[in-house]
Amino acid sequence: MPPSKAILISWKTKKANIQEAMNTVDGSDYGKLSDLQKQNDELDVKINDKMERWEYLSQFDN
Repeated sequence: MPPSKAILISWKTKKANIQEAMNTVDGSDYGKLSDLQKQNDELDVKINDKMERWEYLSQFDN
């Protein structure tokens, strides 16, 4: 198990919470939706970076 698995789970949980919040926000509250989308995008970058790093390092396990 990669040591950063807990971090990934935490970020994915936050992402799910953000997506849920986006579904419950009034559609006319563009500021709030924009803020939530920004947070969602930032988490996507973090998750993708961490996964790419894990994939790179896993090459050396064999």
